[in-house]
Amino acid sequence: SVSRPLLSLTDLYGVEVSKYNSSLPISDAITPLLRNDTEFIVTTAASNVTGKVIDIAAVSKIAKEHGIITIIDASQLLGHSSFDARKLGVDAVCAPAHKALLGIQGGGFVAFGPHLEVGTIIEGGGGGDTFNLKMPERLPERLEAGTLNLPAVVALYEGVRYIQEIGIDAVEERIDALTERAREVLHDVGATIYGAGNGIASFEHPKLHSGALATLLDEEGIAVRSGLHCAPDAHKKLGTERRGLVRLSFSVFNTTKELDRLWKVLGKIK
Repeated sequence: SVSRPLLSLTDLYGVEVSKYNSSLPISDAITPLLRNDTEFIVTTAASNVTGKVIDIAAVSKIAKEHGIITIIDASQLLGHSSFDARKLGVDAVCAPAHKALLGIQGGGFVAFGPHLEVGTIIEGGGGGDTFNLKMPERLPERLEAGTLNLPAVVALYEGVRYIQEIGIDAVEERIDALTERAREVLHDVGATIYGAGNGIASFEHPKLHSGALATLLDEEGIAVRSGLHCAPDAHKKLGTERRGLVRLSFSVFNTTKELDRLWKVLGKIK
């Protein structure tokens, strides 16, 4: 979701991209890559493979010191942890509706800081200002050409409202407890854990390919995702680009009882 748009900009406009090493402290990872003509720092807020959370406050601090715009892909974090874009000082935040924000597929958003002047990407009808052949100046209409996916918009609203009713701190506490229990289960059955945090646990079975194990778990009514998780760079760094991993991912609706069942099923498969 981050790499493909950047590659497209490279092909279209000759944009140059440098990738930072997230295993290093943020300052050590990013600062040496900055140039006089660096315009943006684009980063995920949390890995969808290992669950590692990036220190966005540190990213934003570096960006501000160098007059650079920050764009955050918060897909894996929003709905699991508190995230205050204004307090963090980031310039734009992107996320889909259908993950931890509990919406449906086909929706999402980009939230821009009020200081950013953003041009249009797509032009089209908007239901108003009919005699103006240019997109309206006002926001958000200027950036929302065509008929909106209102079912996804409403579902996102209801998902966010539900999370607010529970309280994001309570959600985070539950997610963290499930993740820690998953770590215990996987360790107990002899799996190799490549990352466990922020509601995600990715692992490798000692004998089975990730796809085969996912199929066996599916037959037991346990939903996981196997493969490369749309994150080739992460898997290259982990050395799992050929075989992939099995990923557990949790929501506020999951229970420790379900993880106890996973333990029994993995024990049987072993």
